[in-house]
Amino acid sequence: MDLAEIITVLRSGDPQLQIPALVQASEIAQTLTSEAVSALFNSTAKVPVAEGLLRFGVIVRPLLEELLTTPADDETKTYAAAVLFDLGSKAGLPHLEFVLESGGKDFLIAANYLAKAHVSEAANAIERILRKWDVRADPYTANALIDDLKQLSRVPDDLKQKLLQEYPVAMKPALVKLLAQTAI
Repeated sequence: MDLAEIITVLRSGDPQLQIPALVQASEIAQTLTSEAVSALFNSTAKVPVAEGLLRFGVIVRPLLEELLTTPADDETKTYAAAVLFDLGSKAGLPHLEFVLESGGKDFLIAANYLAKAHVSEAANAIERILRKWDVRADPYTANALIDDLKQLSRVPDDLKQKLLQEYPVAMKPALVKLLAQTAI
């Protein structure tokens, strides 16, 4: 049966026809879900693929959780962990902690999701990154890290002073406002 036939049979109201059609529909859904998760693994544009996986809903959770245990690059696992978190699973948090601690390529995504998940242990790693960050060269990433840190802990006074000294003059008012806002 092709998809149109399956839909027609499912709408028929005849359980003797609907049951086999449901089995076929389930097999098709499983195949499509598996291929969609494989697309994350194989894609060179992981962000839109990860966003697309969210459309599948919880049906992708087991496959993404399995992906976290297979040999895959850190970027693929990071996006799998992010999708899982958005779907209500915390299975990818250990991977995100690893990415943040190791300073991996996607440390900012890891920091953001760990902050959303209220993983307080991530505060030390975020603070450590902020202390080393070249704020003059990239104040925008610093802003994101400050926001993440504030969700988990307070920004220490000495770090605030460092940031205020290094921020571009034009951006200091926004930084002062960001530092004054209490997230915790």
